[in-house]
Amino acid sequence: MISNLVRDIVRKVFICVLMVAGASFPAFATECPGNPDALGTSRVLAISPDKFSHVGTMQYKDTLPLNDHEVVLTFDDSPLPPYTDIILGILASQCVQANYFLIGQMAHAYPYLVRRIYNAGHSVGTAYFGSSTCLKTIAAVTSGARG
Repeated sequence: MISNLVRDIVRKVFICVLMVAGASFPAFATECPGNPDALGTSRVLAISPDKFSHVGTMQYKDTLPLNDHEVVLTFDDSPLPPYTDIILGILASQCVQANYFLIGQMAHAYPYLVRRIYNAGHSVGTAYFGSSTCLKTIAAVTSGARG
């Protein structure tokens, strides 16, 4: 189990990164019950793979149509206990939505975390195209309604 000290450090670093990256989110961000000062999610951007198949300024010339001070939050190579649990708790406390890109073997090993990610309303995808195990696990876990 992760120590309280490490958990506090991870939480503080993550919150600081979010606050710096998203400090100027519009006032109309989602209400966050019990935390009126939460960062929130100002909007969810639906992306078509046909239109945005090669996105990312490090490798490609295209980027997403983001407004000033908007960020896209992604977590790659998930799920991995206990870190996924900690991050999900932090995201929930701030009413922030993220994208999770899962690894097949890890999704298969920890389907309860895939379900938790999905039920919390986060976007779920695979970390690489050939991850058939991951696709099957995601399909099985998300076949019902969220909740």
